[in-house]
Amino acid sequence: MRIQHAMSSPAVAVPDTASVQDVARRMRRSGVGTLFVVADDNRLLGTVTDRDLVIRVLARGASAQVRVGTVMTERPVAVDVEDDLMAAYRTMRARRVLCVPVVSGSRLVGVVTFDELVRLSTRGLAEPQGAVDSLLEQAAPFRAT
Repeated sequence: MRIQHAMSSPAVAVPDTASVQDVARRMRRSGVGTLFVVADDNRLLGTVTDRDLVIRVLARGASAQVRVGTVMTERPVAVDVEDDLMAAYRTMRARRVLCVPVVSGSRLVGVVTFDELVRLSTRGLAEPQGAVDSLLEQAAPFRAT
């Protein structure tokens, strides 16, 4: 199965000029802990997580008006819309993340989450049923908090 059939679209994104306060509000409104930072042409520039806001902004005493482009993780790993689901799974596992942006060329087109991969696995669409236990075991370090 290709990522394009499992991704959520559109991904929650903000311009690199947005303030971290705007980013935090957008996270709250959208119910997500990761946002993607894009240029005007929707080219993926970076990612920012709720943890990034705590460590890179709050803990340093930075202003809530600082631009997200200065605190984002640049050059994020992404998967291509034409890749298969295992590419997303391998990327998440290697990077120890629970979601990855989906791009077409360099343009952000969606997001695929670990939860979605597990959901599809349990329905038998992405992996054999036996892989579900393996996926959940590998997610344990992420869910320990």
